[in-house]
Amino acid sequence: MPRPRSGFAGTAPEPVKILGVKMLLAHTAWKIDTPVSLGVIVLTLAASVVMSLRWPKHRAIAAVPNPAKVS
Repeated sequence: MPRPRSGFAGTAPEPVKILGVKMLLAHTAWKIDTPVSLGVIVLTLAASVVMSLRWPKHRAIAAVPNPAKVS
């Protein structure tokens, strides 16, 4: 079964990954500051909105016969 895609090119899980990395690095020498992580999240979401507006998905519409026209 194929995995469902969310967002434009799978961008919805990216903020969750960023937060996960921030949480994993919280108690190490490589800490990520909150403004930096929020900035990356906002830029990721803004880029996904811009890309979805610039290149919208083209969905194929299945041909459904009109019951009124079928003899």
